[in-house]
Formats: sequence, C-alpha cells, structure tokens
Amino acid sequence: MSVPLGSQVFKKIRRNSLWIMFILSVIYVVIFFFIEYNITKKAIEADKSSVRQQVVQVFESETKRLVSFYSTRVKCHLAAPEALHAMESRDPDAIYQSAKPKFDILNSTNPYITHMHFYAPDGTSLMRVHNKEKYGDNIAAQRPMVARAIETQGSVSGFEEGVYGLVFRVIEPAFNHQGEYIGSLEFGFQPLYFEKIINELFSDMKVGLIVPKNTLKIYQDTGRFESYQDVYLIGHDREDIKPFIHYSSSSDQSRTVKVNGESYLLINDVFLKDFEGQPFIQLVMLKDLKALYARFYSEVKGSAFLGLLLLLVMWLASHFVLGYFARNASNLHDELGRSHAKMNAIFNTSAEGLAVLDTDGNFLDANTAFCELMGYSNSDLQSISLKSVISEKDQVNVGNVLQMAYSGKNIEKQELYFVTKAGIHLLLELSMAALVDEGHVLMTCRDITQLRKQQKEIEDYVAVVDKYVVTSKTNLKGDITYVSEAFSAISGYSKNQLMGLNHSIVRHSDMSDSVYKSLWETISNGQTWVGDIKNKRKDGTSYWVSAVISPDFDDEENIVGYTAIRQDITDRKRVEELSITDELTGLFNRRHYIEVFDSVFNQRKREKLPFLFALIDVDYFKKYNDTYGHPAGDEALKCVAQVLKEGFQRNGDFLFRLGGEEFGAILNLDKGADAEPILNRLHKQIEQLNIVHKANAPSNQLTVSVGACLVNDYAAGLDEAAIYKKADLALYRAKDSGRNKSIIDVV
Repeated sequence: MSVPLGSQVFKKIRRNSLWIMFILSVIYVVIFFFIEYNITKKAIEADKSSVRQQVVQVFESETKRLVSFYSTRVKCHLAAPEALHAMESRDPDAIYQSAKPKFDILNSTNPYITHMHFYAPDGTSLMRVHNKEKYGDNIAAQRPMVARAIETQGSVSGFEEGVYGLVFRVIEPAFNHQGEYIGSLEFGFQPLYFEKIINELFSDMKVGLIVPKNTLKIYQDTGRFESYQDVYLIGHDREDIKPFIHYSSSSDQSRTVKVNGESYLLINDVFLKDFEGQPFIQLVMLKDLKALYARFYSEVKGSAFLGLLLLLVMWLASHFVLGYFARNASNLHDELGRSHAKMNAIFNTSAEGLAVLDTDGNFLDANTAFCELMGYSNSDLQSISLKSVISEKDQVNVGNVLQMAYSGKNIEKQELYFVTKAGIHLLLELSMAALVDEGHVLMTCRDITQLRKQQKEIEDYVAVVDKYVVTSKTNLKGDITYVSEAFSAISGYSKNQLMGLNHSIVRHSDMSDSVYKSLWETISNGQTWVGDIKNKRKDGTSYWVSAVISPDFDDEENIVGYTAIRQDITDRKRVEELSITDELTGLFNRRHYIEVFDSVFNQRKREKLPFLFALIDVDYFKKYNDTYGHPAGDEALKCVAQVLKEGFQRNGDFLFRLGGEEFGAILNLDKGADAEPILNRLHKQIEQLNIVHKANAPSNQLTVSVGACLVNDYAAGLDEAAIYKKADLALYRAKDSGRNKSIIDVV
C-alpha cells in the first residue's frame, strides 16, 4: 500500500522534530541537574555553617548561665550572718565551718567544682576550703585576677592559673553591714566541666582543650596534663584531637579537614577566656561529616534519577504529541476523529489520575498519571477491577460509591485508601461521573496522602502547644472562654471547672491591687501588658508566671477579649527568695529589711494609715545558748519565727530576722487600731511554746521583750534610722522593766 506524499513529508517532519525535541530535552535535563547539584551543595555548606553557629551560640549561652548561677550561690553564702561574721573577724576555722557544708553540697551535685577560696582585702588567703591547711599566703601578688577583684571590690570571672589549680573562677565581693569591703569569695571549676557541657549538648561531637605551654607561669601540677608538641592537652578525646593540632592556630571559624581520607568539620575559634576577656584555653571540636556527605550524594543521585525521568517523560510526551499530529494529518476533514484524538491526548497527559470503568467496576482504560500512581501498566489494569486496588477497610465504601455513580449521581471528593502494586497504601481523593452515552464511569483522583499527613502534623503541633504552653482567653469582663491543658495543669483546675469563671479565681492575695489596676488600664487601652504574677492553685499553693497579656480585636478594631501567654517562673522566683531569706528561720533577712522599709513606710504615709515597727528580742538568749548549746538555740529561734509567721499573716505584714536573737516586724494596722493587744497576744503565744529556760527567772521559760514605734503623725519627719532607734530604746525600757513585755513609743 503506497503512502501519500503528504504523509511522507509529515513523517519526515515528525522524525526531525523528535530529534530536535530530544536534543532540547537533553539540554533541559543537564541544566536542571546542574541547578539541583548547586542547590544541594549550597544546602550542605549551609548545614555545616549552621553546626558551627549553633555550637558557638549554645556554648556561650551556657557559659553565661554558669557564671550567673554560681555568682548567685556566692552571694547567697555571703548573705548568711555567720559567714559574714567569720570573714570580718578573719577567723579561718569559723570560715571553714560555715563554708564546708555548702561546698560539699555543691561538689556532690557538680564534681567539677573543686575550689572555694576566701581572700582578705589585702589579698591574703583567709581559707582554701578545698585545701584548708594552706592559707595565709599573698594571693593577689601571684594572681592578677585576685588583684583586680580586690582593687575594684567587684565581681570578676574567667580562667586563671594558680599555684595549686588551673580553673575557671567566679569571684564575688563581701561587705559588712556598714558597707565596708571585707574580702572576696571564689568558686573554681575544672576545665573538664566545659568538655562535659559540650558532650551533653552535642553528643556526636568530639572535643579537646588546648593550653599553650608558654601560657602557664606558676601552675605547679602540669604533670596532670598530656604534653604534646608545644601545648598541653586536656580531655577524654585527646587522641582524636591530636591530628588537628596543626589547624588550631588557623583564623578560620570552621573548616573541613581530612585525616586518613575521612572528612571532619573542625571548629577551632571557641575559647575559654580569662578575666580580661582574652583567650586562655582553646576548644577544638570535631564533627564527623560522613552522614552529611552521604546525604549530599544521595540527593545528587536523586536529582540525576529525576533528570533522567524527566528526559524520558519529555521524550514520551514529544513522541505522543507529534504522533497525534501524524495520525491525524491525513484526515483533518474528519471532525469527529480529530475531537476524539484530542480527548485521548488530554486523558493521557492529565496531571490527575484518570480511569474509565465499566458497569461492573472493571478498568477499561487509565491514563499515565494513574498508572504511575498505582504502579500498574494500562494493560495490567484492564485485567482487574476497582475493588481489587481498594484497601480492605474501604471495600464497603467503594461499593456504595460505584452504585451511586451508576445511578447518575456525581461523586465529588470521596476519600478512599488505595493499595498500589508494591503494596503501599495511598489516600486518594476521587470524583466520579457517569458517561451516559457509553454506559461507563469516568473516575478522577489525586494523591492526598502527604496533605493529610501535613494536616495531622499541624493538629499534633496545636495539641503540643495546648499541652505545654500556659495560655488562656477571656471576654471583656475577665471571664474565661478558653484555657490550655498546660494552664489546667499548673492551676490544678480542670478545663470544665475553669470555663466561664472569672480569671480572678487564680489570683493570689499577695499581689497588690495596684498591679492589677495597671494591668487592666494597659490592656483596656489596646496595649500589651508584660509582667510577673503570683497565682494560687486550686490546692492553695502558689506559683509564679511571667505573663504577656494582649487584647483581641475584631475586623473593626474593637476589643472583644484578651489573650494571655504565660511562662512558669516559680523556680526562678524561689532562687530570688533565697537571696532575701534568712536560712535558719525562713524569715526575710536584714538585706530585704533595708530594701523594703522605705517603700512600705512611704506607702502607709500616702494612704494616711498608721505605721508600726517592732523589735522582738529573745530574753537572756546568750545564757540560753550557754546552758543548752547552740543547736538548741537554733531550734528555739525557729520556734519563735514560726509563732511570728502564724501570728502576723495580714497582707502587708513583713517579718525579718535582723541578726542573732533579734527579730523585726512591720505590721499592717488599720486606722485607729490598737497595737498593744496584738503584741500582748505574741507574748502569750511565745509562753505557750513551753520552752524551758532556767536562766530566765522568774518564769523559767523562754520569753521575748518587744520595743515598738507606732507612727501616726508623719509630719514629725521620721526616717528609717529614727524609727529604728525609737523602737530600740523602747526595747531597752522593756528589758529594764522586767522583760517579757512590750513598750510602744507612739509618735
């Protein structure tokens, strides 16, 4: 059979066009692969840089946290009266007795804390708690860091060598009650503590510490460190670090190095610094890059495979498209044939999966997208039915769907689980429409497996936020409209119990009205309020939160409610309370007395309410200690403090241990109230303790004397010193008149 001339010409054009399309496809695939290769390479380099930045940032943050935490511990120790008295008297034994238990506790929780050292203002060693036999030498003459701390009478931290140790040191000054500088206290940490921090934060990292030999001048125990070339090596990964010592002087922040054919990311610009901020010990850290490069080569191979797949698809697409024109060039006059061919092309090149089913649900035809999705060829599909590729749990559903489709109803966005030839379960969203003239059903579908997975991840994220972030919403009146699980957990109330209640249900009585007044003024004006709030749980216990409260607006910028996000800071507040709390009695210490006296006095003055300050002193307490011993004396002071706590519980009452057996109280009195019955009740409560004190005649029981100053007339111009003096003189009059009584000086 001869081929018409027109057909021969068109076939030649088709053949040449296929070659042109093939060449263009190859060029496109090469460019695609080159772009993918460079994108992947840049991503790997970015990952390497990110590792370095993360290490440096986290390490610096942990170092600052370490200095802050142990500076606080130093201050807490120096706040204890016995510790301060021991330093002021320069009594080595007293210093050792007051500090040794605390040093043992710190050392048991962190074995790397190996030094606790007290210095006098002239730089002399008062006591090495870690080596109590060695003291009295002039430390400031040997160690510039100590000289700096004494010169500035301030806080200093950093690495410094000493005769007996190479440690990271945190030094805090000590002052007596008159504000006079009486010396400093130092904590010291072994260098291996910083290796421990790195290993805990980055378990896949090897780390070594390098100390140049010419850095150490006076340290006598260098034999503890491994000598290598012109440096000392510290750490458990010394053998792994040695091959990289020649890189340690490089100025690069990080670089890739090879040893024995293996690649590592070397980070060598992190230093442990001295007190002047100068590098002292160099950290050398290694990260094995095998996994990173394995990912790189895997992604490159994937890109190459995808490029070849694209080439094949483009070649096939070109072949089908040009074939379509070739098959229809000789019968352009046949409008029906041309339309049918176009529909076939659309069917086969659609991005969505398409399939045609007969009345029994058997496959008659399927496009490329559906075949690739399911892993079957078109001929394989034509020998099976739709039910054979549906998961077992959706068999009933697919039967109902087919029945509705054959009845003429359009099926839209029905989700069913399909099973591919490889046994993989895919969630497909399908639609069906009946082809009435042919008696068939056209099915379209798209893979939504990843979409549903992403939706599930978002739902899980929202659930995590609900579980771990303390949040709530209220209406304009403060009535709760939403709370998270985290809010429910920290408050002790269930969600159902909280819904509809006013937010004041968790308000603690210790929080003043002025705080909440400021809060409501801020958020009512459309602004965000930020601050710390003490709340009360359902069981009556308290907790602290750092709160950010913002107004919610509708589309017209009207405030419709409020949203609060909180962070639990109870532990931080407890640490703050330790610095203002007397360790023995749990009352506020003298430092806090000095901090709050003026503010409370001025507040009472503004409110035109009486101000009462009382000094409470245990009668003949020195004789009690001499008779029953100091441990018994401590227990007696605890009992007195407990009576004070139970007796003075009004909001605005402040109780202090001012020193030894002397206590102070600022009491919140109502206008016109009589203070004498309140103090008389205190005497009775102390007597009811029934603590035997034979040196306190005639009662032979432990009693207290009270001197108080009650200020009604603020025009007298009294300040803290004058009020304290009046209360002190009243206390002496109470003792001189027989003790176990109260005398009030009214102004």
